[in-house]
Amino acid sequence: MSFSNNRSGIAIVLLLLGGFAAHISAQPTSLTDDDKKSPEAFLSGGARSEKVLVEMLTTLRQIDARLAAIEEIAKKSGETRTANEDQSK
Repeated sequence: MSFSNNRSGIAIVLLLLGGFAAHISAQPTSLTDDDKKSPEAFLSGGARSEKVLVEMLTTLRQIDARLAAIEEIAKKSGETRTANEDQSK
């Protein structure tokens, strides 16, 4: 009877160890976690350049839109100034 109890105890211990090992191996580690992005310092030159160029493009588009608005205001004020000068003559 003690031999049977000893075997079942060993089986339970082995099952617990197997479950523990399976749980540990299922946890993502920092070395294998693909969701994390690498720090910017480790990006290749092309990847860093692309990021900078995209930021520059966004900034240039904003500047272009602002300049277009300024040009429209200048054009309208020039038209009204010319119209006022023509009326005063």
